[in-house]
Amino acid sequence: MNPPTLRLSVTSMSYGGRGVAKQDGKVYFIPQALPGQVVDAVITVDKGRFAECELMAVVERAEAEVSPACEVFGQCGGCQWQRAPIAAQRQWKKTFIEDALTRIAKLDSEDFRVSMSDVGEAYDYRNRIQLRGRIDSAGQVKVGFFAAKSRELVTFDTCAIADPRLAKLTCFLNMARVVSGSESKFRVELQVVQAAPTADAGYGISAVFHGVGGVSPALKQLMMQVRDQPEVIWAWEEGRVPEQPWLLEHIDGIDHYTLPGQFAQVNRALNRQLVDAVVTGLTQLLPPQEGQAPLKILDLFCGSGNIALALLQRGMFVHGVEINPTAIELARHAVQQNKLERLASFTAEPVHQFLAWLDTDLAHYHAAVVDPPRKGMSECVEALLEHGPPVVAYISCDPNSMARDLARLQARYQVVQVMGFDFFPQTYHVETLVLLQARA
Repeated sequence: MNPPTLRLSVTSMSYGGRGVAKQDGKVYFIPQALPGQVVDAVITVDKGRFAECELMAVVERAEAEVSPACEVFGQCGGCQWQRAPIAAQRQWKKTFIEDALTRIAKLDSEDFRVSMSDVGEAYDYRNRIQLRGRIDSAGQVKVGFFAAKSRELVTFDTCAIADPRLAKLTCFLNMARVVSGSESKFRVELQVVQAAPTADAGYGISAVFHGVGGVSPALKQLMMQVRDQPEVIWAWEEGRVPEQPWLLEHIDGIDHYTLPGQFAQVNRALNRQLVDAVVTGLTQLLPPQEGQAPLKILDLFCGSGNIALALLQRGMFVHGVEINPTAIELARHAVQQNKLERLASFTAEPVHQFLAWLDTDLAHYHAAVVDPPRKGMSECVEALLEHGPPVVAYISCDPNSMARDLARLQARYQVVQVMGFDFFPQTYHVETLVLLQARA
C-alpha cells in the first residue's frame, strides 16, 4: 500500500538543507522544499513527533524562488538550494549559527550578534571537485556525482558551483573512450592550482585517480589520455606524489602550496576573508607589542599553514600543530619559500596529545587559533579551560559541534564576536569564526 500524499506549507529551513513544515502537532522535514512553498510530500521515515519526507510536487512556489543554474539540479546530490535567492540562503545560515549558539551552547541571544558575510560568488567558486566515474565494457567513460542518498551516477559536463576552468576537463572525460573488456569504477579529484603548465596558461589542473578495487588497465589508459591535455599538470593514481609542492595561490605577498589529495579550502575568495577576519580579530584583542617580543600564537589543527602564514607575515611567532605530517611538510615548505622561518615552528602530532605534553606552558601563548575537523575538538577543551591563553579564535565548518565545544569553553571564556562566511553557496554548509576572550 502506497503512503498517503500530504499537502504541507513549508515555513522554515533546517540545518541539513531541508524545508520544515508543521501540521497537526507534527514536524515534517522535506528535502528540496523551500520556505513559502506549498508542497505534496509522502512520509519515508516516521519518528512519531517528526517525519522525514520525499517531495512529490510543488503546488505553490515561493514568492522569491529563482531558476536553478544547473541542468541536473534535483537529481545530483550536491546542491540543495539552487531555487533559493542567495540572500535567503545566507539568512538561513545565519539562523543556523544563532540557533546552535542558543540551543546547544546555551548562550543568551542578547549576548552575541552574528554578522554574516554578504559577499562572494553564488556560483563558479569551487576550485576542487571529486567526481565519480565508470568505464563500461565498451570503453565509454562517464563522470558525475552520485544522486542524493544513492549510488546512482548523475552525469554532467559542467558543475555550476565549480571553477569554470574545470569544465573543459569534465567534458573531455565524458567523451573519452578506452579499450576495456569489463566495467570498472573510479573517482577522480580535480583541482585548479596556480602553477602554469604552459607559458600562457596561468593555471594548471591536477587529476588524482582512485580505482575502486584497484587501478584497472582501462583506468591507466584514461590517466594517460588526461595527462596529454594541455592544462593538466598531474594525472596519476592516488598515492603518487610530485617532486615539489605546487603553488596553490599567491595572495597578499604570500605563496601557499599544496600536493595531490591534500586539504585546502575550496573557496579561495572566502578563505581570504576568513583569514583577514582572524588576523584583524587577534590584532584588536591582543595588546600591541611595540618594542617587545613578538606575540606568540598557537595554531591548532593548522593544516598546511592557511592561517599561520598570514600571522607570520605580520610579525607574530606561530607554532602550528597538525596530525597530518604531509600538511606539516607543506607548511614548512611555504614558510621557507616565503622567508618566514625565523618566527615559525610546527609539530606533526594529534592536537590533544600535544596539548597534554605542553601542559602549563600553554598559558605562555597570547592566543590560540583552533580550526578543528567537523566533529569539533572535545578532547582539547579541558586543556584550554585549565591553561588556555587569554584569546581564542575558533573556526568551524559545523555550527552544532562548535556550539558543543563553546558550551564547555564558557566556563573560562566569553564570546566577543561571531562571524559567518558563505564558503559553500547553494548548500546548507557554513563556516563560522568565533572570537573568545578569557573572563576577568
